[in-house]
Amino acid sequence: MKYAGRFKAGLLVALYVATSLLAGCVAGGPREGYYDAPHHRWWHNHAWVACTPGDVHCR
Repeated sequence: MKYAGRFKAGLLVALYVATSLLAGCVAGGPREGYYDAPHHRWWHNHAWVACTPGDVHCR
């Protein structure tokens, strides 16, 4: 019982760190202009657009 306060504080810090790390993983996704080479497409206006000949967004 002597270290109960330290244990609770440590547990709260560990919980905070775990939730902070997990929250960062959820907010991913393609950004405007992202080129997907294996599928030969790029991201525009929240949708995938197929590359056409002469398209400046495709490399």
